[in-house]
Amino acid sequence: LGMWKYDGLIRLLLNHPKFDPIIVPFAMPENRPNFNQYNQESIINYCKDNNFPFIIGYDFCRDEYDNLKGFDPDIVVYTQPYNTGYEKWRIDRYSKNCLFIYTPYGLSVTKDRALYDTYLCNIAWKIFVSSPMEKDVLYQSITNKINIVVTGAALYDQLNKANVQKSPWRNNRKKRVIWAPHHSMDSKYSFSSSNFERICSDMIAVAQKFQDTVEFAFKPHPILKERLIEKWGKERADSYYIRWERMPNTMICLGDYTELFAFSDAMIHDCASFVGEYLYTNKPAIYIYKDKIPPASVDNEFGIGCFNCHYRGHLIRDIEEFITNVVLNGEDVMKNKRTEFIKTQLLPPNNLSTAENMLKELEELI
Repeated sequence: LGMWKYDGLIRLLLNHPKFDPIIVPFAMPENRPNFNQYNQESIINYCKDNNFPFIIGYDFCRDEYDNLKGFDPDIVVYTQPYNTGYEKWRIDRYSKNCLFIYTPYGLSVTKDRALYDTYLCNIAWKIFVSSPMEKDVLYQSITNKINIVVTGAALYDQLNKANVQKSPWRNNRKKRVIWAPHHSMDSKYSFSSSNFERICSDMIAVAQKFQDTVEFAFKPHPILKERLIEKWGKERADSYYIRWERMPNTMICLGDYTELFAFSDAMIHDCASFVGEYLYTNKPAIYIYKDKIPPASVDNEFGIGCFNCHYRGHLIRDIEEFITNVVLNGEDVMKNKRTEFIKTQLLPPNNLSTAENMLKELEELI
């Protein structure tokens, strides 16, 4: 659900006489049935809560895919650029008869061409990106370069429309700090940015140290627990997550993070995608680097521009000083730099919302 970037566009399409949108949640072909079912049920509940039309692409109860008879779309939107779905829902099933739209689920902050020069990105009718700098990143990486359009980031719209009544924070009188660790703990990944194993025990101590003044939200990467179960075993992984649920000033966020971001005061993280995304809040963030600055996962001009709006740290004392000086005492010396970068690089163009810019492109098709 955290990869879903089309909330605003769906709402506009539902009120448009020329479009008939429908959402299809379906499982990925991975040997993680509980994880897949949890994710799919989260999306289904989200659609129900928002009165979004949907059909279930894969029925876990019947262990079979939905009948596609009569399902003949003109435009197909995927939330990931990988041709890895089960055969009935794969990209190439629709490639001869449909137009494709894609929006990166995280801002494009690395030079790793393999993430961008994908099958979907090369056949897409439109790729919607957040900024001119991100367009340059994709332009340099994708073989087919004619389809990249700057619309702004969907998260910008979502944060601006966040409902204070839906704030997930339990205590809004304290300062609210997110800790968002990545899953890439080991060198087996193309890049390993996660400090989780190195600081996970210390972060519990940090939460206890600041329990009178700070409310902490543990926002792990969706795959982190699966990685921990592989390394630690299920009992230890469950125990760690339960600890964050039960401490008096802590909570866990495992799904949509729009309201979590909107009503937070700061973030501690080592996730490349949040290097850009959290900037939209214009709140201070500290990036915890594992071995070098900037990290290997943040190495293009756009990513470094976002990264330079962050505080940096490596040790637990760096995190404690960030909380004390920046969050509690308000010594946010990066504020002006963030504000200027957001103004020049991250605001949607044309004095429109991101969703309105996306709809404008679709209306040209008509």
